[in-house]
Amino acid sequence: MIVLALAWVGHTLTYKFFPPIPAKEGFPFTQKWMTKFGSNIFSLSVAHDGTLLVRTAYLNAVNPSTGQVKWRILLDHEFDADAGMEKDGVIYVTTPTSLLAIQLDTGEVIWKEHIEGGNLVIGVSEDIILLNGYGEVFSAHDAKTGKNLWKNYIGEMMVQTYIIGAEIFTARNGISTISHSTGEKTWGLNTGFITASAQSGNLIFFSTEEQVGCFDPKSKTLVWSENLPEYFYREYAFWNDALVVTAQHHIYALDRASGKILWKQNIETPANPTVVGDTIFVMEGFGREIFAFDARSGANKGSLFSSIPQLLYTERNDMIASGKFLIFARGNRLFTFSE
Repeated sequence: MIVLALAWVGHTLTYKFFPPIPAKEGFPFTQKWMTKFGSNIFSLSVAHDGTLLVRTAYLNAVNPSTGQVKWRILLDHEFDADAGMEKDGVIYVTTPTSLLAIQLDTGEVIWKEHIEGGNLVIGVSEDIILLNGYGEVFSAHDAKTGKNLWKNYIGEMMVQTYIIGAEIFTARNGISTISHSTGEKTWGLNTGFITASAQSGNLIFFSTEEQVGCFDPKSKTLVWSENLPEYFYREYAFWNDALVVTAQHHIYALDRASGKILWKQNIETPANPTVVGDTIFVMEGFGREIFAFDARSGANKGSLFSSIPQLLYTERNDMIASGKFLIFARGNRLFTFSE
């Protein structure tokens, strides 16, 4: 197989022709490009314009259509680094000691502020940035300057936050609202300890050890709560009126309005459910295989060997969608597939 390098930018190399990743039982997408970075990929996120943000020792802005790097900025070599969150053309991202605001178009650093270590960006609005992570600090910062507004010491468990309208909702020991100005709790709903949650539109979906539920922030009421077997760390994706949620041995599609099961498929330790068009992609955690399911019926549309099992503990495995593209990382390599 002839390998042709399309672009060399700093520590990245993009290929158009390469030995393809093998598909099993067919696969609805084909490989478009692969970019190799100079160090391992820690995490991925997508900006509002589709730009792919790739966190290595650098923060890289990548064109999802070509794999070419638009710009990159050196951050650090932190293993649990996050690719940050983007709002209105500004990326907010952390290093172990700093919070940075970076212009999406150019990679220019707008401001940089010192923070306590171990925290990630978990919420952004026009006026406030919320940080928490693997440290003990839950803090808020001014979105225009990065200056600290308040901080609370909460222990090591990460808080999940949602800024909806003028209110900040947290999901951990139940669902609560907190004050913009102080971070103090102003209201709460006891749901049990929340292990995972996600927002879609103006609704918050969450999991406790035994249940999956839907919460309406506007009315501050529980819309529904349903038992879901096989407790496991839940991850979510959304397609039309369906909520896709992982379990230990299955992936489920639930009706968003009622929580009733629409379909389920067997898959061991599913991870990173990702929706592109009418297809739901999900990784089998220990087989390092990506499965494709029809979003309407749950029918299996094929699978792809994305890595060998021996690399389970040495490669990160983020997967994300940007428009029509399915993108996933393996070590220092980034792959893109589309129809």
